[in-house]
Amino acid sequence: MKKDTARRLSDLVPGESAKILETPLHNERLAEIGLIKGQMVTLVKVAPLGDPVMLEVLDSSIIVRRVDLEGVRVS
Repeated sequence: MKKDTARRLSDLVPGESAKILETPLHNERLAEIGLIKGQMVTLVKVAPLGDPVMLEVLDSSIIVRRVDLEGVRVS
């Protein structure tokens, strides 16, 4: 039996990369900025108080609030 290794994108640590497995259907903004199923994403930096975070996706840096990443599952 295969162990489920999926976790939340917001749980990555700076410098860590992962492949997006699932995104919330109700958040079209995530798709507009490149956070889509199958895409690789890297957490680049976390603000001093933990929010927002800087991600790199599709060769672009984006800044996103952690709350907006809820429901994004990666492996």
